[in-house]
Amino acid sequence: MSKTLLTLFVIAAAGCGGEPPFYPPKFRTSLNVQGSGQQRTFLIGLDDPEYRHQFDQMAVAGNFLYFNIPWYGVYRMPKYGGEVQPIEEANGIEDFRGIATNETDVYWARMSSFGSAGPDFPHSRLRRQALGGGSVQTVAEGDIGIVASWLDARAFHAGADALYSAVSYPQKDYVDLTRFPVDGGTSKILWRLTIDPSSGPAPAYFVFDDPLAYISSCDPIGGAACALTRIDVRTGASDTFSTTAGPQEVVAVDATDLYLVSAHQLLRRPKDRAGDATVLASFEGNQWPTPMAVVDDDDVFLILNQSLVSVPKSGGTTRTLTTGLEGGADALAQDERNIFVMYDWMSIDIVPKTSVAAIP
Repeated sequence: MSKTLLTLFVIAAAGCGGEPPFYPPKFRTSLNVQGSGQQRTFLIGLDDPEYRHQFDQMAVAGNFLYFNIPWYGVYRMPKYGGEVQPIEEANGIEDFRGIATNETDVYWARMSSFGSAGPDFPHSRLRRQALGGGSVQTVAEGDIGIVASWLDARAFHAGADALYSAVSYPQKDYVDLTRFPVDGGTSKILWRLTIDPSSGPAPAYFVFDDPLAYISSCDPIGGAACALTRIDVRTGASDTFSTTAGPQEVVAVDATDLYLVSAHQLLRRPKDRAGDATVLASFEGNQWPTPMAVVDDDDVFLILNQSLVSVPKSGGTTRTLTTGLEGGADALAQDERNIFVMYDWMSIDIVPKTSVAAIP
């Protein structure tokens, strides 16, 4: 299933009271992945040839991988292989969207089929559990839809003192990027994205860098420049960076720079706006970057078609870490030594950062 189709399912799940039949998810897992290995290794997959279940999002924190399965639950497992442990499940009765972690907790959204706003709109609860385990708590709730994914972008993020998510409302043609304090304080709308009924939702790409967030909002028809907006996530104050020709979608941030992708390029732009964007890498032929990436101290890791590549921040040769990501990659996460790749909505593999064209 394509990312766009899955996003439509996300929106439909937030506005439709239908309940899928009960089919408990089954997993295929590796019991002991060598985290310092030199080749791509299968970690976990869904044993479901009929595609009744799919992964949604994932996060790596400490020694664990966290992920959710829409309509079924939230889970964790040792990040280098082992037993899958359910954190919260509803077995087809309620929906689960989004995964995000900070230094202390894991967060997700749990949505009922019916809310008091009407029979076709959910009641949502933002939930959390300490990374060490324990009781599950509700951070915030209301008759809202949690849109944890917006087209290809993740809009679900856990900061040190707040959770951020895109929120929809009954019979409204917009969604709001909203700040929910983790201590249960009053939520705050930071930014609004209008949905044009004639052209559909405009793509929006989010990266968070507390106390700031950066958003590229793009023409849904394509070809026009994306507006790059910077938001103070505590106050909601915003300003707009100057744009350049063609769509440039923000995908990652580090201490000094923003990283953006265009049709055939990876670009770097100073956060302080002291200079223009510079090209870190150009990709030829039919290779184009997917608007998702992770960065560490030395490299930017991103998806080109069905391949995972790394681009040195200092410049130099782009390395292909692995190919053959069937169905396309859907999410990336990392630890110190590895990239975790979710692909085809059904599998998660580990790819060492040091590997070159490693295929399992």
